[in-house]
Amino acid sequence: MIDKNIVCGMVDAYLLQIDSREISARLGYETDLDTVKPYLNAVLNSSDCRFAYIKVPLQICESECDFDFAKLNSVSLSRVLRDCNYAYIFAVTLGIDVDRLISKSYITNKSDAIVIDAIASATAEALADYVNTMICKDLATTKRFSPGYADFPLEFQKCLSEKLNLLNSIGISLTDSLMMISRKSITAVIGIKNT
Repeated sequence: MIDKNIVCGMVDAYLLQIDSREISARLGYETDLDTVKPYLNAVLNSSDCRFAYIKVPLQICESECDFDFAKLNSVSLSRVLRDCNYAYIFAVTLGIDVDRLISKSYITNKSDAIVIDAIASATAEALADYVNTMICKDLATTKRFSPGYADFPLEFQKCLSEKLNLLNSIGISLTDSLMMISRKSITAVIGIKNT
């Protein structure tokens, strides 16, 4: 059963602002959206952009972050969230069909697959930016912070997944090593600053 406070939704992939610099950084060489347009269209056509988020109470005590559903120690995250009593936790995904597109491309043409993978990663970032902007509209918030970054433990991925009921809410599952499936998925915490 999904918590009634979890907000779930879908976004049309063609509404996302894909950053060519993000694609270039992942490829290791400069490109633009016109050059990769056929690959970009393939990714956008395969994307099933979904999101889930919930607002949760938060207490910070030195390096401990106490959410209503879990506690963790992270100097980096506690610094980011120090002026916050609430946070949003959220997840986004492009869906399993993008994973299939990438896997199929690796079988047929590895060079194409590398480009498609880079575009899919940039698209997932664009989706996270879109949802970040949507939920933080008219609020003073912190930057987005994801498990696995700095000293924010990847193990917290499991707590986020359970709190957002990701499998049932937007179809994301976790492997034993805490990697998300579909692979082009992002989870994050955003602090809501006290005003």
